[in-house]
Amino acid sequence: MYIANNEDFVETAEEAAVYTDMKDKAGLKIDKDIPLSVASYIDSAHAGEQPTIVVGDLHGKHKIVDAVLALNQPVVFIGDYLDSFCESFDSQIKTITKVLDAVENGKAIALMGNHEMSYLNPDMKSSGYNDSMSSLLMSDFRNGKTIRSAMHELLLPYYFAEGFLISHAGVSNKILKYTNATLDEYLDERKFGDIGWARGGDSRIGGLYWCDWDEEFEPIPYQRQIVGHSVRSDGKIGVKMNSYCIDVLDHGYKTKTIVEIKDGRLSTRNIKIKHHV
Repeated sequence: MYIANNEDFVETAEEAAVYTDMKDKAGLKIDKDIPLSVASYIDSAHAGEQPTIVVGDLHGKHKIVDAVLALNQPVVFIGDYLDSFCESFDSQIKTITKVLDAVENGKAIALMGNHEMSYLNPDMKSSGYNDSMSSLLMSDFRNGKTIRSAMHELLLPYYFAEGFLISHAGVSNKILKYTNATLDEYLDERKFGDIGWARGGDSRIGGLYWCDWDEEFEPIPYQRQIVGHSVRSDGKIGVKMNSYCIDVLDHGYKTKTIVEIKDGRLSTRNIKIKHHV
């Protein structure tokens, strides 16, 4: 169905961040510190005619990762792979490791969500945080990296594709007005961890990892956005002018809704999961 267009993370030196602007080919910039697999993905993701798939908050639903990657299209995962009140620790670890593996193998772009930041920054603990999960994230990923350090290295804060700014929670026009910043200035500053009043924080408006769609998000007139973070209780894509909230996977249906973007247009696509996820 077509929808009309209407860190303060402290880590060891070897786990230094690779957060770099990711833009589509029109303004491609490849930083020397970006992992080769990610750079290769950026260089080729928009070379073909296939739409880019954007996947909402997974929270341990690892079978969706398999189903989406099997489509062999450019993929962007929007964050929140961890923490669930219904999925097992095993399912959550499978989800994050499958996503990280896809990034390392040049099959996907994956963004950071507040539930991942929850385990990287002690000041950003989210609902669902669990000490046992924190310990599991210290398990080996590969090549001497833990899952936790791989998250820090491979997950990006935002990504541009097909004219859309894709991030976990979005950049509200309110925060730009409140800070008197342009969008470029805000993205360059990279202070994304503000937790707004709507989510129990001390900030007036939530940042890119925390902005609440219902209470805080105001579209930026000149920039289309795709966000997650704020679950849609009715399972339908949220629409505000030129922006979309796709946090719709947290439902028990075997048919899951993802979105595709191409030439500045967004459409929904249903995928079927063989077993309950």
